[in-house]
Amino acid sequence: MLAHINWTCLDWAEAPPGMPIVLDPCDVCMTDTFTLPAWRGEGIHEAVLREMLRRAARAGNHRAFTLVDVENARSRGGVLRAGWQTYGVAFYIKPRGSERILLFRLHGRLDPILRPARDKPEASL
Repeated sequence: MLAHINWTCLDWAEAPPGMPIVLDPCDVCMTDTFTLPAWRGEGIHEAVLREMLRRAARAGNHRAFTLVDVENARSRGGVLRAGWQTYGVAFYIKPRGSERILLFRLHGRLDPILRPARDKPEASL
């Protein structure tokens, strides 16, 4: 049975819709995590993040990014316990009926989100 998933992205990752995180060489982004409700609170996410960071460092990655919903206290706590430091905090909204995103930097840096987007690789079937 699958209890947890988490992705490691090497080139780009989704952030706010239409604003991908553009990664430099030696950067990774760990994102889109999910733990089945029956397995939550067991430290699985924290353990997986620690192992993902160890493997990324062994592969030569010097910086890692992740996105955390600041309203999800359990997720935020697990990320902090795994040793992550806050790089930046943003708030974004998408006004009803608009395709534009309004992004506000609340704290720190947002350069991975604000870098010019490179061509995303096309999904292969």
